[in-house]
Amino acid sequence: MENALYGEEDRLLKTSEVTKMVGMTRASIIKMIESQQFPEPDWVSESGYKHWWKSTIYAHFNKKQALVS
Repeated sequence: MENALYGEEDRLLKTSEVTKMVGMTRASIIKMIESQQFPEPDWVSESGYKHWWKSTIYAHFNKKQALVS
């Protein structure tokens, strides 16, 4: 997993950061989570905000380079 990010720091991303990274809307991501086409959030805050590890997004899309961002 070390090489999954190719020198980038793995960190938790907010939904807004994920939308920019993958080029999808928040609504699309939520629908895709419900239909199991997008990974479940790695962490959900007490207020309901979803967060994913950067490595989770990279692994799901099997990318070796940055996505949209």
